[in-house]
Amino acid sequence: MRLELGAVQRVDAGTITLRGSSRTRVALRVRLTGDGVAGEGEALPLPGFSPDDADGAAAALAAVAAAG
Repeated sequence: MRLELGAVQRVDAGTITLRGSSRTRVALRVRLTGDGVAGEGEALPLPGFSPDDADGAAAALAAVAAAG
């Protein structure tokens, strides 16, 4: 299996705050390939509900990718 990481990017969270502004979240795109199949997804920690953040997710996934 091979894990490919995309760049960290800001995405629209699809919510509106009480003041009317939209929220953005930080996402990390991932792609896993192997044995002739591929899957794509994202790591998208939810601020305020998860102790994780995008930088931590990126570091953990980079370590997994490096371990091969």
